[in-house]
Amino acid sequence: MPSMPVLHFEQGTVISLGGSGENGRNCFLYRSPRGTLLLDCGVKRELNNPAGIYPALDADIVSEIDGVLLTHCHEDHSAALPLLYALGYTGCVYASPETIAATPKMIRKWMAYCRAHDVPVPFDESHVQAIRFTPLLHGMNQAADFQVLAGRSGHTAGSFWYAIGWENQVAWPLFYSGDMCLCSATLAVDMPPRCQAAVLNCAYASSALNQAEQYAELHQIARDTLARGGHLLLPVPAQGRGCDMLLDLARRLPDAPIYAEESILHSCKALMLQNDWIRTDIADEACLAGVRPVSTPAQRNEVCQAPCGIYFTTDGMLTTSEGQEYLAHFLHDAANAVVISGHAAAGTPAAQLLDPDWREKHNAVIQSYRSVIKVHLDDADALHMCRRLGTAQVMLFHAPHEKCTTLYQQIEHGFSVQNGE
Repeated sequence: MPSMPVLHFEQGTVISLGGSGENGRNCFLYRSPRGTLLLDCGVKRELNNPAGIYPALDADIVSEIDGVLLTHCHEDHSAALPLLYALGYTGCVYASPETIAATPKMIRKWMAYCRAHDVPVPFDESHVQAIRFTPLLHGMNQAADFQVLAGRSGHTAGSFWYAIGWENQVAWPLFYSGDMCLCSATLAVDMPPRCQAAVLNCAYASSALNQAEQYAELHQIARDTLARGGHLLLPVPAQGRGCDMLLDLARRLPDAPIYAEESILHSCKALMLQNDWIRTDIADEACLAGVRPVSTPAQRNEVCQAPCGIYFTTDGMLTTSEGQEYLAHFLHDAANAVVISGHAAAGTPAAQLLDPDWREKHNAVIQSYRSVIKVHLDDADALHMCRRLGTAQVMLFHAPHEKCTTLYQQIEHGFSVQNGE
């Protein structure tokens, strides 16, 4: 196995098989006195680097895994699960019922994306069907020989963080955040107990993001685009950030013409019924009544002829056929705008729209904005989580190493000062 980041602590070792020091293919091997767990198993959507798409798994590693904890359905955490079964795994994948329901579709979407780009996939449909999903409850669970405390992470409906351990522990041995957000516009989040060590999301390492300012910027871009008779394209995931943004704009701009892919609108309406996952202070779905659903090429062509509008399309990196249809309509008009609100992997249309050379070559005059809507942890959040957990023994993930250096130093310094050293 190639050299990967490792976290040693009193109750075991965590090896990053992907995710620590990069954005994507999140997958962590936890070896403990009680056994071995795999934490997530995702892919990295950078097809120009085939060696870096999948976690660093092999048959020997897979043979020692006693169970898999899946935090949520997004492909960078879930889409490599069939690879485990292709390598001989026969055990269970533990997750929330909502994540279990959504994950197979996400995996198949990934497989279709690879096929469309002539990139081989190291598993097939039989391995997707072989996945042995086992549901976890919000709260205390048993998974393999481990006790697992599952809490809401605030990233998407069904997303859990996990505290992992066994009986007779003063503090839980390990906390795994998965993707976590402390300030979701719609989703509730639980705070974890004390833990000895942590594998912690830091997608916004080296940044401090203000959610109110982010949404204010989005509102202004929307108003400006509509005022000049333009079309605002918002590529988003159908869950999580996509629901937050659709609900927010539908409330803030009730008179604006808003169009949304049916899958996004359906997810948003379904979310409003999931009382176990949403915050208690958000409004009902009445604001969505004026949002027009779109589901066919003919409908997309029709709504793109409107004098102006806001368009929610699937996939934050604009890799779906739906997103490509909208982009073809809007690319060559400077009155139009597109907002990239999440990670844009190299080589994807979202990244290309932010590249001046690509824009010039393709006569892309649509106005492109990079305006991140917060769905992960930034530096302040990560430091807060470490204080809450009571540990400086941390492995950060979801960001390049160079962006994590200062945060690691802040974590260590914070605990030195706290302990009077």
